[in-house]
Amino acid sequence: MKTLLLLAYISFIALSGEANAQWIESNNGIYGGHITASESKDGILFIGTLGGVYTSSNGSPWVQFNQGLDNTTVNSLAITSNNKLFVAVNGGNKLFVSQPPYTNWEKSNIEISVDLIVSLVTIKSQVFGLTKSGSLYTLASNESWQIITTGFEPINSLTTSGLHLFAGTSNGIFVSSDDGLSWSQKNVGLPEKFIFSLTSTENYQIATTSNRGVFLSHDNGTTWVNTSLETGKYKAIELNGLLIAGNEARVYGSSNNGTSWSQITTLPGVMDFAFDNSMIIAGTRFGLYRSDSRGQTWIRDNNIGLTNSTVVSFTTSSTKIFCSTKIGVYQSENLGRTWILISKGLPLDQITAMKYFENRLFVALMNYGIFYSDNDGTSWQVSTGISNVYCFAEQGRNLLIGVNNGIYVSEDIGLSWRQLPSNVSRVKGIATRGDTIFACSSNNGITTSSDKGKLWTLNNEGLTFQRDFLTSIISFRESLFVGVDNDTPIYEQKKINTIWEPANIGILNTRHILSFVHNAQNLFCGGSEGVFVTSNSTWSEFYKESLPIVNESNKVERLEIYRNHIFAGTTGNGVWVSCIEPPQPKITAVRDDSNDSTLISSSSIGNIWFLNDIEIQGATNSTLKPEASGGYTVKTILDGCESKPSVVKLVEIETYEDPQIVMPNVFTPNGDKFNQEFIPITYLNVNNSDIKINDRWGNTIYYSNSIKIGWLGENQPPGIYYYQISFKGKNGKEGKVKGWVHLIR
Repeated sequence: MKTLLLLAYISFIALSGEANAQWIESNNGIYGGHITASESKDGILFIGTLGGVYTSSNGSPWVQFNQGLDNTTVNSLAITSNNKLFVAVNGGNKLFVSQPPYTNWEKSNIEISVDLIVSLVTIKSQVFGLTKSGSLYTLASNESWQIITTGFEPINSLTTSGLHLFAGTSNGIFVSSDDGLSWSQKNVGLPEKFIFSLTSTENYQIATTSNRGVFLSHDNGTTWVNTSLETGKYKAIELNGLLIAGNEARVYGSSNNGTSWSQITTLPGVMDFAFDNSMIIAGTRFGLYRSDSRGQTWIRDNNIGLTNSTVVSFTTSSTKIFCSTKIGVYQSENLGRTWILISKGLPLDQITAMKYFENRLFVALMNYGIFYSDNDGTSWQVSTGISNVYCFAEQGRNLLIGVNNGIYVSEDIGLSWRQLPSNVSRVKGIATRGDTIFACSSNNGITTSSDKGKLWTLNNEGLTFQRDFLTSIISFRESLFVGVDNDTPIYEQKKINTIWEPANIGILNTRHILSFVHNAQNLFCGGSEGVFVTSNSTWSEFYKESLPIVNESNKVERLEIYRNHIFAGTTGNGVWVSCIEPPQPKITAVRDDSNDSTLISSSSIGNIWFLNDIEIQGATNSTLKPEASGGYTVKTILDGCESKPSVVKLVEIETYEDPQIVMPNVFTPNGDKFNQEFIPITYLNVNNSDIKINDRWGNTIYYSNSIKIGWLGENQPPGIYYYQISFKGKNGKEGKVKGWVHLIR
């Protein structure tokens, strides 16, 4: 039988391979988000978002349509009469085109790539593009973009109505009926000439002036009349005699040609409209809404698959991870596989920050202050009306918030708040270490208090950029790190109140670092080029190849670690999750009482043992008794995330024959130096043994836990004695040996 373990040597060859080395989309349940543009054609709807383009047919689930794009922040969509779909994005190659069956995008940047396109419009098969600098381009017959020289640049806003092209400028409105070849000024009725925005329907045009209100024309701009609409950048739609106009704040409807307007209170503001037959689709920063009643009532549309949300914050409890987008709070109990909306009952307002603290979930809303829930979002209560909260932090049993006018602390889990006596403002991030508070302020830079916020000192030596470039701060091990919106995106302070030094080795091409998070081993940062990780002073990319498009427009906004997973919240692609590889376990060997050895993993949980790269079925404890020779390894799997296997521990198991014990039947302890003790003649393959000796009347006169120590017959008279030996062999067999011995003196 196999028994004795000989630890021959350790081979320092780690088995190769990484598990789960990728990001996986984690948006099931997080639907809707910021809509920037919309178009419809023959029953197909196209939606432009901060996360790219989505398409849907007849209300079916939305499908992301980004193949070929190098940037997913959509500025505008436009479709021509010959079914060419154009999208203008916020960077990269800026302009792309797709044709039926709309499966991919191709670049369309000839002679227009020098400037950012902010608006696209079409007249039949002709497409026009307005750039950020106010220049107007058109797509020529040879598929090249050519500038239209108008003589009244720059153009602030562009729209079309029928065959007419309208341009809003600081010198009034100009109209062209020949694709921009000639223009006429149309300002009759306008009290000022600075046109902030233009929108149009088939029969109406709406212009917003800089200071004098919103004006309507129903004769292609020949005359303009003032409306009761409040100022704003409008989008408009016309359907069966109903005129609807809306901006990001409110939506209005008119059934009398724009003479009077009534507010549509069930719709929270729009970015764009689209319609199909009698159905109106409104794209808002809260997702899609639909009306089948000519705009009288609106319902939240089918947003399934439309996962373009911007992630604002993460926080965790012992059993859940919480995610907030700009428009809602979600929770997941299964590592982000599915999310459930829990923000019903909160005001419809932009969420800015979130924190789970002392079994209470806090959510900050831009204009309504802080709300809290003691039942994970089932119901909400008001904590404080303090608005413009940028961040939360905890210091022992105290909760801190950073706001526009400084830092507040709550010592009773959010029931009351008091302002700390500091001179910092616009606090974007807070880090704590014991009694010390570090505040990251876009006005003051880094300030430090070593007495829980009573006295503050500036801590900016070495930071050479403008203070408003600071984005985040974290304490990791003995250092502080700050994120910066700058060519040097990370600075490190290795000891409190020492000089800040650049710490961007490995991320030299990154300009924006927006967030940090750490576990015991590593520090992670996220920004415009994805997620990076470091355990020393050099950063490396963290599985960037499997993230969606990330760049200066679509960034990684927030990071969180929960149960060995890292969650990345993006600007326009929702949530993505990846495993954090657990630490590589180590194997040590200890020898037990039976002279066998036991292998011990350095990880107390999640172990899987291998012999010669083959899994040992059922071997999941932190300890293992080897039963065969070979190379032993162990790896840990925590919440589905696998570590690298340990270095190989080579084990050799020797085999032994059955144990043999032969005792003499006589011994003569008479002092003649011969045969003086009762001791085994043969003692082979025995691991341990004991002996008990009785006289003829059954009295125990001698005991030893090792028969290798001989009996000398002390003080016993000559005669017959009886012995019993219990033993365990090196092969694991146990037994007893009985007999007698004659003591002769």
